[in-house]
Amino acid sequence: SHESATIESSVNSGIVVVRTGIGEERSYVGGLIGYASSDDSAIKINKSSNHGIIKSMNTSIAGGLVGKSHESATIESSVNSGIVVVGTGRMEERNYVGGLIGYASSNYSTIKINKSSNHGIIKSINTSTAGGLVGYSGGIVIIENSSSIRTATRTVGKFVGGLVGHSRLFLSIKNSFNSMDTAGHIVGGMIGWSNATLSIDNSSNSGKMFGGNSGGGLVGYSSGYETTLVTITNSHSYAKIVTAAEYQGSDGGIIGRIGMSSITATNIYWLHDNTDGIDKAVGSGMDNFINISNKSKALNKAEFAVDTNFNDWNFDTVWELTNSLYPTLRKQPVTTK
Repeated sequence: SHESATIESSVNSGIVVVRTGIGEERSYVGGLIGYASSDDSAIKINKSSNHGIIKSMNTSIAGGLVGKSHESATIESSVNSGIVVVGTGRMEERNYVGGLIGYASSNYSTIKINKSSNHGIIKSINTSTAGGLVGYSGGIVIIENSSSIRTATRTVGKFVGGLVGHSRLFLSIKNSFNSMDTAGHIVGGMIGWSNATLSIDNSSNSGKMFGGNSGGGLVGYSSGYETTLVTITNSHSYAKIVTAAEYQGSDGGIIGRIGMSSITATNIYWLHDNTDGIDKAVGSGMDNFINISNKSKALNKAEFAVDTNFNDWNFDTVWELTNSLYPTLRKQPVTTK
């Protein structure tokens, strides 16, 4: 698409496969849109879904709904339940895959995702960036009331996030959750690698994480500068984190590893039991850039099941504790189409 596009109440159930593209060439594949390229384009997708297999076997970008968006996009009340796979890729770290959008490229683009979800397999066969909702964003991403839901599978790649693989400018996640397992070099329950300004509020992760280098209950790796602000409030990770033995110092209940980002975490809780979870909030990094409130702490499984252990959380309208395990959001994102 080289123009603005609006897609309403539409469904793809077919198989979309791309096999071309050699060396530096890219291919773009999506369940609804492959590539929206115009500088003036804006995509709006509402009440639509993909249930088909989306696959590219080369250096590529793939998304359950949109492969690549060069400019702004809004996705509302939409779902991916299909398998999204990128393949061999001759150029390392050039593959990007996401449950809804594979790659959002412009520094000036705004991606808004609301009341939408992924519960399909998201996978890269080699080094790449993978996210349950968005693979990579170079611009502004706002995610609200959305989710990536476990289907006995996992999101797989190099930089892997339950919701976003890699964000470079600005990312806001609110009232959203991930329950899908993730596996890769650097993994995070919400986002794999962030060198962006980041805000996470009233969100949770319950997917297991398997990392080669770094694993964080909410953020795998937060890099950036002293002026790169990371704010996390009223959120939790009820997750088991497993990393390679030589990197286990980079496991964190909230963040696996940080560079020079300025971290502020308030009322954050993470799992720590004899067999599951991790005891410290941040695995490794520069302590002088970390500000974690004294009410943020590790809880064991029994403590996670008691609402009074979550300081200043709103259990009247935001959270509930009905599964006898951990708090869940009252308003669940759309999961079917």
